[in-house]
Amino acid sequence: MDYLNDFSSGLASGSARNLERIGEVRYRASDWQLRGLVQDFQTVDKNLSPTSYPYSLLPKLSANYGHLIDSLNTDLGVMGEYVYFEHDTKVTGQRLRLAPSASLQLRRPWGHLTPRLTLNYASYQLDEVEPELERPSFMVPTLSLDSGLVFERESSWFGNAAMHTLEPRLFYLYAPFEDQSEIPDFDTADLDLSFANLFKENRFSGGDRVGDANQLTLAVTTRWLEEGSGLERLRASIGQILYFQDRRVQLTGDPQEQASSALVAELSSRLGAHWRSSLALRWDPQREERQIDKGRIGLHYKAPGQQLFNISYNYNAKSEIEDLDLSFHWRFDYRFAMLGDWKHSLLHERALNKVVGFEYAGRCCWSLRAVYQQYVNETDLDQDIDQEYDSRFMLQLELRGLGALGKDPQQTLKESIYGYQPE
Repeated sequence: MDYLNDFSSGLASGSARNLERIGEVRYRASDWQLRGLVQDFQTVDKNLSPTSYPYSLLPKLSANYGHLIDSLNTDLGVMGEYVYFEHDTKVTGQRLRLAPSASLQLRRPWGHLTPRLTLNYASYQLDEVEPELERPSFMVPTLSLDSGLVFERESSWFGNAAMHTLEPRLFYLYAPFEDQSEIPDFDTADLDLSFANLFKENRFSGGDRVGDANQLTLAVTTRWLEEGSGLERLRASIGQILYFQDRRVQLTGDPQEQASSALVAELSSRLGAHWRSSLALRWDPQREERQIDKGRIGLHYKAPGQQLFNISYNYNAKSEIEDLDLSFHWRFDYRFAMLGDWKHSLLHERALNKVVGFEYAGRCCWSLRAVYQQYVNETDLDQDIDQEYDSRFMLQLELRGLGALGKDPQQTLKESIYGYQPE
């Protein structure tokens, strides 16, 4: 851990808790995708208990097949996966998953209707457990019906001709309940509720749970499209899930009994040629306090000459995050550029990341980058509010066509400055 703090090239690697070791092979054909993976981790955070260490995949083999029958507007697919999960202190074993699916693709310019049927099967061979628990399995069919309409009318966007759309969408999902409480949790977590996740067929990530469902998602999107170019000037979306039954399949805790989900809204716009804004909010009226439990708002400027400016506010009540982030990369001419980032935690009342630096390019064949960074690991603040800053100074001389000397700061810059890309 001390080595990473002293010699890592970015904030993410400096705050890493596990080091990944991975080997991977991929093959792609017309309708097939094959993948072989071996993945292991070295845990470097001494504060983690052994039960918190991640599983190793030794190996993971997967195959995906998808084929569209044009004459029938039918999409056929199958997902297959085999994994052996290894761990020093928790249950280990093998998992085989199969998920054949079929959907009918009915699409027109004015709307779409997509019924889809998926059969989710998983079988396990567990090690060192009671004999009656060695071979658990489940089979859960999932039926979804996705439908939407597109209404259009001529409009204007600040005096320019535009097309205004109204796009209501209904997504129905049904999956029967099957008891999965004896199934271990190898790689599964609850999906965070976002606008995109309103239309997922499973409320869990990973492969160890398939949630029971009888629910309907109501959503609507409106857009302003620039006439001629089709450029999207503004998009606004809002949606919510209505539940017709309790959700009994859970990783932990009791069944969820709420009649509806939180309300999720998103807004994005292009303000002129270089400015862009974004907003995402989640509002849960069933919470007694802080009904807006997650939000993010940002304003971004990007000009062709590598001139960037970003300001964003990020709030998450569940994760106890409330940050303000300011960053920029400003090229004054083809030779000289200044850059910086300041990320401040309003919750902990201190800066989390501070970056300042410059880039200078010679006339023909060399460039110089110098960056100074101070940061703290946000995950450690709850344990030590007075944690001292880690700091690093990175200096790099690049000889074009020959290579570079010194510490490369570009990974740090990509992590700290939204939209930054090295030339």
